[in-house]
Amino acid sequence: MAALFLDEPTSGLDSTAALSVCETLKNIAGLGMTVVAVIHQPRYEIFESFDDILLLAPGGRTAYIGPQSGIISYFESLNYAFPPKLNPADVLMDVVAGKVTPTNHNLTPMDLVTRWESQALQVVASDGYGAHAGSINDFISHEGPASFLFPPFPFI
Repeated sequence: MAALFLDEPTSGLDSTAALSVCETLKNIAGLGMTVVAVIHQPRYEIFESFDDILLLAPGGRTAYIGPQSGIISYFESLNYAFPPKLNPADVLMDVVAGKVTPTNHNLTPMDLVTRWESQALQVVASDGYGAHAGSINDFISHEGPASFLFPPFPFI
């Protein structure tokens, strides 16, 4: 299995050029190559095009890994709000940076990690290859194509 790892392939690009790069990466993933990339400040259309997301809290700990289609509902289940006029990627960055808290309780970024780890959530990769636990190794070791585009996170 082939994999392409990219560190910030859209850095320095305007949002239109960044979208073009991400569309190309999605096409490459569609050809059967796993694409893993760190994408900083993805515009809404880029965020929506991700197959899977690894969202890291400070210290590089997993706060979420799984299909892009499930990340908003997961954080909404923790009572985080996603205002309709805001980019979900920006809201998620604020969540893992501890800049916003859920509506009915106070979770820190490390609480998110603990919750993710303690629940041992099972997520189904959007490529249809079966259930995967919250380990990046489980995700990238399966056979078949997948693409992973990661939002940025603050290292503390």
